[in-house]
Amino acid sequence: MSRSQDFSSSPVQVLAKAAAVMDCFTVDTPVLHIGEVKRRSGLPPTTTTRLLQSLVAENLLEREGDSYRAGLRVLAWSASASAGSDLISMGAPLLDELRDETEETASLQVRNGAQRITVATAESLRSIVCRTRVGGLMPMHAGASGKVFMAFDPAALDAALRAGLTALTPSTITDRAELEERLAGVRRAGAAVARDEREQGLSSISAPVLGREGRLVGTMSVSVPSFRLDATSEPRFVDATRRSAAVLSARLGHLPQADAAIGSG
Repeated sequence: MSRSQDFSSSPVQVLAKAAAVMDCFTVDTPVLHIGEVKRRSGLPPTTTTRLLQSLVAENLLEREGDSYRAGLRVLAWSASASAGSDLISMGAPLLDELRDETEETASLQVRNGAQRITVATAESLRSIVCRTRVGGLMPMHAGASGKVFMAFDPAALDAALRAGLTALTPSTITDRAELEERLAGVRRAGAAVARDEREQGLSSISAPVLGREGRLVGTMSVSVPSFRLDATSEPRFVDATRRSAAVLSARLGHLPQADAAIGSG
């Protein structure tokens, strides 16, 4: 009878088991070793292994060696539901202010593996603008935001190098030594500037957003048509972006004196 049959392999049960695996990942433990996932989920080891493989295949999880973290699809979904998060709720008004000060598109990004995702944006009101879409994915190695992630988060640099420094335009940095030299400059300046690296005609400025204990939680960026980024506007945009990111960092609980090295060089 259908009422008494075993539903352990039914779609509902499979979904429940997948949810049990996904529930293992939290804000405090965003990256877990496979052994820890098996322990936390309470599922049979072979079942957990199969589910992890399927979740990775569907971009719900991302694998880095023997460890796992939330995948790009989860971040894309969460982008539209993240308005209540501290980063978004505290950052949105500052994006508007940065947009108004620079007259260019301002945005917030977070990292996932070798890519970054836009979670909030304030679009420029000018006729010719650079648009950034909430939920949009971009490679880590090209662009100012990615430079900030790689400069202040060793895991981001490692992920980008393993993914490969693919040339997207003639201006994309594809040499590791050159990239690391550029990242050292980003750490000294506390901000990054990228011209035409991801797309011809598109430039960007980005600064780190730090949380408690100086942990990098995201980046604040300005996207600008390259023809409007000149010797006069660049330092003004860099200063505005760095100031806005510092204000957001403070609101998130970061104490500047705990990380005085940023921008001190």
